Amino acid sequence: MWLVMTNTDMDHAVPIQTSNSPLSNLSSTPKPPYDYQQHTLSFADHIYQRGLLDGVGSDMTVCIPAWQQSYRLHKLILDQNPYFQALICGGFKESRLDRQEAITLHFEDYPFITADSFDLVLTSLYGKAWDPLAIGTSNVCERLATCSFFRMDSLSEMCVVFMLETLSEATIVDYLCFADANVVHGSHRLCEGIFAFLCREAWDLPFSLLNKLPISWIQKLIQSDAFWTPTEFQRYCWLREIIFQRSEDSKDDPTADDQDLFQCLFQNHIHYMHMTFDQLSIVKLDVNPFDDKPLVPDEVIKDALWHQIQLRSIIEGADPNTRRLDLTVDTLVSSKSPTLPSSASTLQSQPSPPVLFGSSSSSTSSSIKEPDSESFVQQKQVYSIPAHDAIGYIPISHCLPNLIPPYSQYPPFRFSVEFQNLALKLQQRIYSKPVFYAGSMWNVYIQKSKSQRKDHGTQLGVYLHRQAISDHQNSDLKQYSDHQNSDLKQYIDRRQVTKTWFKIYSSTPKHTFTICQSVPDNFSNLQSWGWRSSILCYQGTMPMPSTVDNLNQALGHVSLSSSPDTPHQIYALRFSVVMGHV
Repeated sequence: MWLVMTNTDMDHAVPIQTSNSPLSNLSSTPKPPYDYQQHTLSFADHIYQRGLLDGVGSDMTVCIPAWQQSYRLHKLILDQNPYFQALICGGFKESRLDRQEAITLHFEDYPFITADSFDLVLTSLYGKAWDPLAIGTSNVCERLATCSFFRMDSLSEMCVVFMLETLSEATIVDYLCFADANVVHGSHRLCEGIFAFLCREAWDLPFSLLNKLPISWIQKLIQSDAFWTPTEFQRYCWLREIIFQRSEDSKDDPTADDQDLFQCLFQNHIHYMHMTFDQLSIVKLDVNPFDDKPLVPDEVIKDALWHQIQLRSIIEGADPNTRRLDLTVDTLVSSKSPTLPSSASTLQSQPSPPVLFGSSSSSTSSSIKEPDSESFVQQKQVYSIPAHDAIGYIPISHCLPNLIPPYSQYPPFRFSVEFQNLALKLQQRIYSKPVFYAGSMWNVYIQKSKSQRKDHGTQLGVYLHRQAISDHQNSDLKQYSDHQNSDLKQYIDRRQVTKTWFKIYSSTPKHTFTICQSVPDNFSNLQSWGWRSSILCYQGTMPMPSTVDNLNQALGHVSLSSSPDTPHQIYALRFSVVMGHV
């Protein structure tokens, strides 16, 4: 069909196509959509191949003598990186070089910055994505150091996450030495994660590996209440084995500073008060392998025995209706330690400033003289008490002692428990073995429950439980407690209610800490206090690495909320408990 259009300047007919024309059907055919992603990938691949690999259009050369290699690069490409942008445009001498002059980067003193890792940095700048397999346990430290130097934050974060997910017995020493000695992206987070891993696992690690750890990290573990050790005596034995192994493996004697540090740890950061007489007898016989002197001075052992007797006397003499025992002080005031009897002579204690346990005070080892001296000056320690209830994830560096009074005059009681290979049902309680403290039996139990809020799913509770001890149970006390063969320990707190504070630490699979802490609260016989939270659901649901092919899956979070009514297999839950009366 044809239509005629007239125009004053035209004297001929112009054909106009109508909708039923064959040409209209051809033009209405849908065109394929434009593939932006494919275009971007093709462009990035072109830049990588022709720009980086072939050096086409290069307007600068970078030479690195450390691995004797030069690179033909492009200022426009490198301008996207903060390091190169400052180097090229920041007024440095490199920005004034001619095009023919090469920029030289010196990494001779940086062994963790390597050619292979630098190639990956350039690969990323030129638009090619990293292959995940390019990061492994053998090279991740070099990858992180190089990416941190060139301020490649996203790639650095990938390395940090990888290191945290692959912390194990095989990698802990290399990762620790790297993170402790180098300031890189996420180094503080790495140190936090490594410390959380050690607090949970160091008890089971071989001493041949532990001897490779810096002494400063051994100090951090012993000083931390979060360090998982079953009893205080076993904490001492662990530290004793460390020093014995170092004496055997070391060709040279330790420095004076190292010896002072070990002396301070043995004297001030082990709570000997909570050991039995038989255990203290073993401690008394131990000899320092470096100087053949007693590992722990007699005065420290006698002081522990004195505190045992003193606390027992206070508890047994307390009114059954009394809750508080006046075991705290409100100010950091100098006070005299009790005078301790000695077969040779009476050891006199002189006033000295007390030290808040766990604070950043200097070593107190100088305040205690040699055990064969006629007298010694003992620096009286006091111990922090929680000032508020709390639960949640925390960096271990935030686990600082509370500086708000009151303070405890007696060292807190510490013990650790573990729950393995458990199938928890709703409302089911799983109890740990009981331990003895201050005339009562105590244990920890866990319980799975539904959250009252629908969006929170399943929760896991952890509770500190006080058991009652009747007169007829006193004779069977030994079978309930690890403190066997100790007449000093076997007594009963006849008070119906105690005033007790506590903290419960647990390390998560992501190597952070969860802490549940309570201010001094009332504990009746058979009463429990604790918390339930969805946070705790993720801490023990990690499958054994040997049962999975993908390490990232092994270290990922697994929620209990998917099937709350059915048993859920738990790999391992470890809790470290610290508690005390007031």
